[in-house]
Amino acid sequence: MKKKVLTGILASLMLFNMTGCKKSVNIKELENEDYATTVELANQEKESIKYRRQIENVAEKLEYGYELQQVDSKKKAELTSAMQTIQNEYGSAVYMANSHITAEQYNTMKGVIDDKVLTYKSIAQIGTLKGYYFVDVNYTVTPQSLGSVKENTKYLGINGAFQDDGYGNVTFNPTFVAKYLNSAKIAKQAEELEATKYKRADKSKEIVINNDEKKDTGIKNTRPSTPSIILASKSLGTSVGTTICMPELTMVYNPAPKRGTLSGNGISLQGDKTMYQYGYDRSKMTGSLYMRYVFKQSITDNSKVEFVNAYVMNWKLNEAPKEDKEVIIPEFVETNATKLLERTDRLVANSDLRGLMNGEVVLDVGNAVLCGYLSNNAFIGKHRSTLDGVVGRDEARNSYLVKFHTVKEIGAKGSADYGKYRLDGYFVMTQQDLDFKMTDYVYTSVETLREPSVSIDDTITLQLASLNLAGKIGTTTKKQIEQLLDTYYTACTGGGASGKERWKTVEGKEISPNDIYNKDTKLLSTARRKYLTTSAVSWTERYGKNTETKMSGFVTEWMGGTENQAEFVTQELIKYEGKDRGLYLKNYYLVSNYNGNYVVDEMRVLESKDVNGAELQAIEEKIANKESFSVESPDNSVKTNNLATEKKAVEQTTTATNNSNSSTAREPVGKNIRAE
Repeated sequence: MKKKVLTGILASLMLFNMTGCKKSVNIKELENEDYATTVELANQEKESIKYRRQIENVAEKLEYGYELQQVDSKKKAELTSAMQTIQNEYGSAVYMANSHITAEQYNTMKGVIDDKVLTYKSIAQIGTLKGYYFVDVNYTVTPQSLGSVKENTKYLGINGAFQDDGYGNVTFNPTFVAKYLNSAKIAKQAEELEATKYKRADKSKEIVINNDEKKDTGIKNTRPSTPSIILASKSLGTSVGTTICMPELTMVYNPAPKRGTLSGNGISLQGDKTMYQYGYDRSKMTGSLYMRYVFKQSITDNSKVEFVNAYVMNWKLNEAPKEDKEVIIPEFVETNATKLLERTDRLVANSDLRGLMNGEVVLDVGNAVLCGYLSNNAFIGKHRSTLDGVVGRDEARNSYLVKFHTVKEIGAKGSADYGKYRLDGYFVMTQQDLDFKMTDYVYTSVETLREPSVSIDDTITLQLASLNLAGKIGTTTKKQIEQLLDTYYTACTGGGASGKERWKTVEGKEISPNDIYNKDTKLLSTARRKYLTTSAVSWTERYGKNTETKMSGFVTEWMGGTENQAEFVTQELIKYEGKDRGLYLKNYYLVSNYNGNYVVDEMRVLESKDVNGAELQAIEEKIANKESFSVESPDNSVKTNNLATEKKAVEQTTTATNNSNSSTAREPVGKNIRAE
């Protein structure tokens, strides 16, 4: 039922409900509205599209990024050397089997920067977060040269031409090609398709246009596919053992030679075919690219770091096609541009090699080769493009310049996570007979919407292995930890008959014991956090909320740690004013730097004792003077001198974890960067 009729019915029903049961409304007497016209429906659809775009734009904003903390100069030097090692491995002409990066990481990077040459410029920043280290590097961008296709390339997208042995090894099947693709049946179908390829409707007549009568489209540098063979091969159907496969790259393509610091394979050169029609000169392409290298602390050797991932954060080209702000086009052109984007997105998201090779959507075979290459090595999630407008027109060649952007999720297979990116660019849509085809495209800028996340499990492993990493704790770190303890002691001081809130305000912020514990539930479970905070509350309120308390303490033993983690032992006293009572505590702490602030990841009571009289006074004086002392614990006290046992269990757990991963783990990048 049309929208207008439904609106009228709903309005009448509302009226009926408002008037109660005194007067009824005969629905048959309602006046019917005319059906919505085609124009009205089209306008409704336009509004719907506009709304969807608004929603999509909101969703395309930055989802999250990392706020990095500084590292010391020694660590910077170590990380710089590690980055250079990884950079050289990414920059090699071929993948090196003994490198610190996986083949998937190498090939994904090659595919992402495919048509670009990157030259190292500078390190932008080096920072740390949660036991991970981030090295950000600036590169300049220049154009990569074009590689070349091989004879076998024309068979991409054909069922059975390339076969997978079930173990990931794809081989070319010449027997299949000779038997089927070169058969008389297929040859005849190809001939028929070629003969009818250039038919178009002209009023009531059907005109056949020969190849030599075709209009010059101005398309350059395009390596066309063999659509007749591919379309004819559809008659073969699909069966087990004849699926469409993408082989190893060098089987169908000769990559461009290595250039600069890092360079792509030159499979699909952006902007070298028809983009010149709109003032874009690829040969003069320059730009900047920002890349992030991610490392983590070795769980077995504090002097080493291990490579995790590398990904492009953003790039921007200095050149772009020239837009015409006053271009006049018929409405069907924008409609076809949207449809063309949708078709292209579908082909890329599905890695549809046949669709990319048949010449119906894109012309250059490089698009299919690049898509297949990336699908073999990378996870590609969302790939959705949005039309931003038609901004140019070449009437002589029946082409249009279209501005668009793509939201894409991509990451190397085997990596912990993938990133989400927004790519802004242009494509050229050329009308050929009755069809519109994408004859060229260029992405002029890329920005990160969501970085690949670091694995929290690795951070937990790092904590479990903290004893293996025990080292000297720096003066700055000690001061930060002591400030954490002072805040904790302040929060546990208060109460009394005055009615003051027990939790204090520290530097303008209301603080409770709960605030010193790590809020990341993956690092400190909710149950354990609840236990620790409840213990603090029970200690301070053991003589009632009206009893004023004072808590004090200091670090008696710095056990060791890393740059962002530390273990230590404290002696503490909670004094209950007016009661001649106190609670002595000897506690073990494990703390870490979380989002720029030190927080408690673990706390265990090693000794506890109720004290009073002279003993209470003596303990209070020694803690005030930060003098270490021993306390004789009575039989009824809580005493858990099991730290050594707990340490041994942690070491055993860590060793078992390391042994289970030893078969697949690569030697850390920092193997030659041991701290002296």
